Amino acid sequence: MSMNGNWLRVSPDELEQARTDFAWAHHLATERDDNSERWTATDKAWNGLEF
Repeated sequence: MSMNGNWLRVSPDELEQARTDFAWAHHLATERDDNSERWTATDKAWNGLEF
């Protein structure tokens, strides 16, 4: 079993909308475009990103 880290860059306005509209946030997150610069993945290395 593994866990992969996936990240979506959002604007401050999008973050605020996501806080109040979970359905909208879910749609944004699931309509992933792998060619977009808004998405990145740390694959299985996410655990090494401890802050």
